[in-house]
Amino acid sequence: MARAEASLAAATRSDTDLEREIRDDVLLRTLWIHPSHLRVAVVDGEVTLGGELDTRTEAELVTAYVARVPGVVSVDDSCLRWARDDLARRHWTTTPPPVT
Repeated sequence: MARAEASLAAATRSDTDLEREIRDDVLLRTLWIHPSHLRVAVVDGEVTLGGELDTRTEAELVTAYVARVPGVVSVDDSCLRWARDDLARRHWTTTPPPVT
């Protein structure tokens, strides 16, 4: 029963509470990104992120961490940009090369 109650509590969190946790806990305390660098909007548990970070890695981490906040329904990061694509230097892919 406790698990169901915790799930219900997460689903009924206010947008203001979600935004506060994202800004204070996820961005500032966990990722050490000052909240003023990003726009965070929450409507009915749906989070929209915007702004520019230094690296693509930071942008991907922000999206992943925000998606795991209890009560967040979805994350739209289509307006989140980065100054440097630090992942472009990868020389590997997730798909195997074709067999010749």
